Amino acid sequence: MRRRLALILALALTSAAPGLSQPAASLDELRDVQTRTRAVIADHAEATVCLLIGGATGSGVIVSDDGLVLTAAHVSGRPGRPVTLIFPDGSRVTGKTLGHNVRQDAGMVQITDDAPEGGWPFVELAEDDTLVNDAYVIALGHPGGFEAERPYVARLGQVKSLGWGGITSSCTLIGGDSGGPLFDLDGKLVGIHSRIGLSTEQNVHVPVRVFREGWDRMLANEVWNRWRLPANPDAPFLGVAGRNARRGVEVVSVVPGSAAEEAGIRVNDVITAIDGRPIETQPQLVERVGKLKVGQTVRIVILRDDRPRTLEATITKRSDADADDD
Repeated sequence: MRRRLALILALALTSAAPGLSQPAASLDELRDVQTRTRAVIADHAEATVCLLIGGATGSGVIVSDDGLVLTAAHVSGRPGRPVTLIFPDGSRVTGKTLGHNVRQDAGMVQITDDAPEGGWPFVELAEDDTLVNDAYVIALGHPGGFEAERPYVARLGQVKSLGWGGITSSCTLIGGDSGGPLFDLDGKLVGIHSRIGLSTEQNVHVPVRVFREGWDRMLANEVWNRWRLPANPDAPFLGVAGRNARRGVEVVSVVPGSAAEEAGIRVNDVITAIDGRPIETQPQLVERVGKLKVGQTVRIVILRDDRPRTLEATITKRSDADADDD
């Protein structure tokens, strides 16, 4: 682990001062970044957990001694689902999903097992609006799921942009990282991994501000900010919201109970074809689904972690899915 971390740091320490937007001025500053990064990882890795929910895997981070976990909404899904949480040492506990903010991809999980003496390990949330462009940030997660020989992965990057849509960083992320924590060099939680951008080194994280604003609603098992769906309840319905990607349409949300969820389509999958016909844009996907028939089974080609897969989906109508608006 020490050797791997040193390599990550050597590749990443190139252009910004620790926690600031100015370029690094000296080797001493870079050494300081390295020291602080190692400290953050050592202090917070224990609170970074792998989440097993249904047949999917993701990451999360514990933020209270009684076992409240922050993750991405597309990882947690609907409230009340059973969760298995795996700690870096391989120990497992159980929990349940709570409410979530769909569009901003903020979700919660509660550990339901009894806490150990002294409580669960947890991290502190940063104050709002403390980040600046080019500040160093540290991503932790369980890409690809839990692996005993590699209990977690740490990556160092920099903030590339800040906006209402989230924090964009250069921390490399892949499938399974979703829901994991993003820390500043002071060890404070600044965001939760949401989705991969145009490349694996341009990724979006949910700011902690979004969780603070929806905290009580999530604890109350509310689900809000759902994606707008077709007005006709009998229209053919796949059950995804997407956006244009380089090679198709990237899935940003999957409606619970929809044909897409039943077929195994996940957030961050890229839809490239339906029944052999290429899908290149979001409007094209909407048009194609609109021409299908309710009950029709189609073959959908997706890219997941840059690997093609073919899934079968039986088209439903909107009223068959858990698809209420806000």
